[in-house]
Amino acid sequence: MRVPQRGERYELVLMAQRNAQEHARERGDRREARLAVLEQLRNSLKLQHLPLRMECYDISNTQGEHSVASMVVSINGEADKDEYRHYRIKSVTGADDYASMQEVLRRRLSRGIEEGNLPDMILLDGGKGQLSSAEQVIAELGLEQELDLVSIAKSRVKRNVRGHAVERSEERFFRPGRKNPITLRSGSAPLFMLERLRDEAHRFAITHHRRLRHKAGLE
Repeated sequence: MRVPQRGERYELVLMAQRNAQEHARERGDRREARLAVLEQLRNSLKLQHLPLRMECYDISNTQGEHSVASMVVSINGEADKDEYRHYRIKSVTGADDYASMQEVLRRRLSRGIEEGNLPDMILLDGGKGQLSSAEQVIAELGLEQELDLVSIAKSRVKRNVRGHAVERSEERFFRPGRKNPITLRSGSAPLFMLERLRDEAHRFAITHHRRLRHKAGLE
């Protein structure tokens, strides 16, 4: 190993060191910014835990055929694709998204209990219905105090008599034990973080479902 002491090569070493320091500083700043957003989420949604590990689930099928679920993971506010998972629905016949979600959560959380690897927060795409079905699994496994449960309902579009969109409502978030939905400020960083997580879960589920459907059709 050669260690330059002077000249052009020495200047290159100094420049590389400065670049590394700046990159580390920026990375630290971004991490602090993400943690600040997570703290905002905790306060806005009245969570028990800081959601350092968030998991979002989505179900995809075609009239009950090739039913699959996706799990996407955000750690410290940043997507961790190495933790993403697909699930084939095994115990549900037909297009029953609620029962399918219960199967997936039961499988994932039972394994998480065994391995000591549970999320701080679970985000479900589906509003009150999915929240209620997931609550049953959480209660069954005794995890009410271990993790937070949140469901997101897509924004509603109001149309005029000609069918043109005239107004779009806010995304609504539902929590166990709370009757009324929670809305986050439009354009805010916490809202964007959860919308991005939801959209990623949907994309991941649809992609896998299409792959299975194509394979079956080819066969």
